[in-house]
Amino acid sequence: MSELGPASASGGSQSALTDQIVLVDNIAKLRPPPNSTTELRATGLSLLSYAAVSLGDTHWCNAVVTVDDKLDDRGYLSKVDSTLQYFRLANPQVVNRDDVSLGQNLQYTPYLVTAADSTIGLFVSVALFDSWGNPDVALSTDDVLNLTNAWCNEGSLLDRVAESCLVSSLRGAVEDSVTPLPNYSAVQVWGLAHHENRTLEPFNLTEAAHYLWEVSAILQFTSDHIAKDQLWLQQSPSQVVQVAGAASTYLGDHAIFTSKNCCLEISHLGLSARTRSNYRLDTLGYDSTSIFVWTTLRYRQAVLQHVASTYRRTYKKLVSVVATLSNADYADFSAQLAQDQELLEGVRDLPQNFIEQRHHLLANRLTSLDRSTTLLSSIDRIMDMSSRSADRLFDLERQEVSKRQSLLFAVLALLIAVFGIVGAVSSLGKLIRDGHVAELVVACVVLLAIMGVIIRLARRFREDTS
Repeated sequence: MSELGPASASGGSQSALTDQIVLVDNIAKLRPPPNSTTELRATGLSLLSYAAVSLGDTHWCNAVVTVDDKLDDRGYLSKVDSTLQYFRLANPQVVNRDDVSLGQNLQYTPYLVTAADSTIGLFVSVALFDSWGNPDVALSTDDVLNLTNAWCNEGSLLDRVAESCLVSSLRGAVEDSVTPLPNYSAVQVWGLAHHENRTLEPFNLTEAAHYLWEVSAILQFTSDHIAKDQLWLQQSPSQVVQVAGAASTYLGDHAIFTSKNCCLEISHLGLSARTRSNYRLDTLGYDSTSIFVWTTLRYRQAVLQHVASTYRRTYKKLVSVVATLSNADYADFSAQLAQDQELLEGVRDLPQNFIEQRHHLLANRLTSLDRSTTLLSSIDRIMDMSSRSADRLFDLERQEVSKRQSLLFAVLALLIAVFGIVGAVSSLGKLIRDGHVAELVVACVVLLAIMGVIIRLARRFREDTS
């Protein structure tokens, strides 16, 4: 780890392979709050919002998504060893541009992240602001915060985009279960207004350190004081450093900032961006491997939260509602438990499945922020409690079945002892020969009643043991 202040940070070879850069190690080096001429202004910006989706049928993708819809390795899947799949979704025009007041520069890219045979998906909606080469219409930090609120908040654009895209793309395969995740967002600033002047030096860490006030505001987009009241300029230097004082880099040409709620990358791609970058912007709406890592972990967290809530409900039902579990119910529970455990193991290992060391380190840092380790422990505990409760209820059911079986045998033995079959047949024959019609009718009714009782007991026993 190397420590760099605003005056000494650079994008040179010394920091080229450094994963973690401390941008500010001395509050005295931090510049004062920005004014209208020095604040960050973006000519290219991508904003990601997320929603968890219940997909219902585990084999939904075979029926509703064609091979051509699946993104290729340029869309980052080669960066992680897992069964993750990214699918492009339909792009109906559902965005009212008046909601975000950004004229004609706003586009969006919707896609779905899931794992093979998973019933949970992550809907990702990317707002793309593109004004390359036109700094006159660049976004200010307040614009970015307003756009984040408009795009990510529950009950706003995300709801309409998710509903429209999912219904049209998955053609009814999605259950009525779309849960926005309004407290999470990813932001990539990939175009900077003053870098549209090509005579300037490329973006570097010195410049990143200059934007810490703006960075701290974006990382705190969930704060009403910051985002709605726009009081981010009133933060003290120590507050800014606490939120945005550290960043990650790789070749020094970008800076990655993270918090519990947001992943922010700042760079300047420029008009001569690589072909791979253009593909990612066109298909995914962003060009940042770090945001891919962040998005993958948002999917992981959506699955963990779904499994946790499912087994909390299951356990509550098992201990407060269900008296016993039949063979069929126990078999269904066991099959679902095995499927969920397999899914859980897959997402549990995701942070370790990233191919490159820098992504592995970033994933570990992000999981420490979202406290997923604690959530995993809670899930393991509630699944174990549910399993033990189901075992206990099934044992009670087996005991009840055994009691009913014993009762049936006892009744049959009693009936045979009292009305011996041979004696009953002999008595009926004698009544027929002697012509005692009344006694014969009574005897037949009694025998039929006994047979009815035996049949009912046998049927009840068969139902209880099925």
